[in-house]
Amino acid sequence: LIHSEALMPIKIGQPIRQACLSMISDEDSLLFADGYDGAILGVAEFNGAASVVYDTAKVLQILCDRDGMTRAEAEEFFAYNVAGAFMGESSPLFLQKIRPGQR
Repeated sequence: LIHSEALMPIKIGQPIRQACLSMISDEDSLLFADGYDGAILGVAEFNGAASVVYDTAKVLQILCDRDGMTRAEAEEFFAYNVAGAFMGESSPLFLQKIRPGQR
């Protein structure tokens, strides 16, 4: 499913969605969370299905900055309307990074 070119760096200036699509063989299988391209980390593959991976902290920051939400409002909106929007096996994934001292 993942192209061998996926191991090569993306081209500077290439739109992030196009970079994600160039990493997989079946471009129709990727689903994007609209409005959160600035939080895309890359593409992950599991059991033959590819998913776009987003940085949860960046998605929350986008909701605060773009939509004027408080952190609590952004977390609630994210939980129900973004992460909770299951769209099948290729649904986007949301990564929560481990910060130093969280282990």
